[in-house]
Amino acid sequence: MDNAIDATLDVGRSQVETQRRWLARLAPDRQVQNARQRVDDLTGRMALHWRHLVQRRRDQLDAQRRALQAANPDAILQRGYAIVTRGDGQRVTSVAHAAEGSRVQITLRDGQLIADVRERKAESEQ
Repeated sequence: MDNAIDATLDVGRSQVETQRRWLARLAPDRQVQNARQRVDDLTGRMALHWRHLVQRRRDQLDAQRRALQAANPDAILQRGYAIVTRGDGQRVTSVAHAAEGSRVQITLRDGQLIADVRERKAESEQ
């Protein structure tokens, strides 16, 4: 009979301990602590997300800046190319755009030249 009483007491103690742990998890201070931990975790994740987002935007901006610099007419001139325009300011991009006897302006990296077109030769004619 003592064994039966001891067994019943052990079961009762186990149930009490289980209930105590369950109540401890539901205690307001424990819930507040868990909520604070969750807020801290989410704050850290949010900060990391924003850092990555800002870095990605910076990388995109740098790529666009480099593309603009490469297309900048001044950068083209620095690489040894020239920009040729007619008297009306239109760019000459083909021999067909400059008539023989017309005057053109040639812009180089360090200044401009004024030239008269004496002859036109299209690639198909060469």
